[in-house]
Amino acid sequence: MWSKQHDSFALEHKLPPAAALLWRWLMTQGESSDIEPDLNDFNRWVERKRGKGYCRQTLKDAIAKFEEIGIIRIARRFTWRVSRLVVRSLKWVKENLRPRKQNCDSSAETPVKSNTITGSSSFRSSTPQKTPPQQVEYLCNVYQVPYFEDLTQFDCEDVRDALKLFKLRNRGKSILNPVGWLMRCLNARWFNDQNDANPEVLLNEVCLDGLNYMIDGSWQGEEL
Repeated sequence: MWSKQHDSFALEHKLPPAAALLWRWLMTQGESSDIEPDLNDFNRWVERKRGKGYCRQTLKDAIAKFEEIGIIRIARRFTWRVSRLVVRSLKWVKENLRPRKQNCDSSAETPVKSNTITGSSSFRSSTPQKTPPQQVEYLCNVYQVPYFEDLTQFDCEDVRDALKLFKLRNRGKSILNPVGWLMRCLNARWFNDQNDANPEVLLNEVCLDGLNYMIDGSWQGEEL
C-alpha cells in the first residue's frame, strides 16, 4: 500500500511525477511476486484520471530509473512495454540501496578480457556508466559486434536495440565504421523510429536468459 514514506522516497530520489504514479500503479498489480504488467494498461488508467497518457520515452525512462534504484527487478523483457518483473517493498529497497550501488561501482572496475575498441576518453569521463561492461560484452558477442567501452554509457535495453538495428542494416557489410554508426544511433535513438515503423523488426531474436542471469548475479543481496 502506498504511504507517506513512498512519497518521501520519491522526492528524495527525484522521481518525476509520471514515475511516481507508475510505481504506485505497479504496486497495485502485485508486490514481491512475479507480475507481467502492460504499460498500455497503465496509460489507459492514466487517461481515465487525467485525459492523456504518457509517451513511450517517459515510461521507458521511469522503468530504467526503477531498475537503477532497485524498486523493480526485471526477470525477462518481452517488448518495451511488457516485462516479467518483481516490485520490491520499500523496506527492501532502502536496506539494499547502498550495498547495491557499491557493488555496481566495483563491478564497473572489473577488467574485461576481449578485443576492445577504445572510444572517446572525454565522453567516458563526463558521462556516468549505466551498464556494466560484462553485460555490454555479452550483447556484442550475441550480435557479433566488437565490444567498445563507450556503449556502457547507455541503458542496456537501448544498447540491445541499437545492436539489433546495426545487424539489420549491415547485412551487406555496408557500414564501414561500426563504432561511429552505433554512437550516432544511440545518441539519436534511431531504433525508436524503426520500432514505430516496423515493430516486428526489433523483437527479441535471441533468448536473453543468459543476460538476465548475468544482471541478477552481478549484484550482491539481490533477492531471487
